[in-house]
Amino acid sequence: SHVSVIMSLQTLFSPVLAEGLDARIGFRFGEISYVTTIRDGRLDVDRTKPQDCDVEFIGTPSEVAAVIHGGAPLETIEIEGDISLAKRFTTLFPPPAKNWLKIEADAPIP
Repeated sequence: SHVSVIMSLQTLFSPVLAEGLDARIGFRFGEISYVTTIRDGRLDVDRTKPQDCDVEFIGTPSEVAAVIHGGAPLETIEIEGDISLAKRFTTLFPPPAKNWLKIEADAPIP
């Protein structure tokens, strides 16, 4: 859903990777739109129609998620605006580190 895509952006956003970036990124999921603003290592979200955005991602929630999180080509969706910014934007959301639980063979079971 569009909500889960936006929540994933908020959850996985890396301030370190966004260092020095000041941009407005629009999202259009059919009739539902959002604008994210990246500034000072923060990502803020507003549910509003994209205006004065540097780039816009347009497609279904699953298509946009596939581009941002799944490595699908940008051509999978419609992009309006700064293509190089769109490419950089997709790098700002690294997957969470995997936490592997190591169990010792002779460890007591709690």
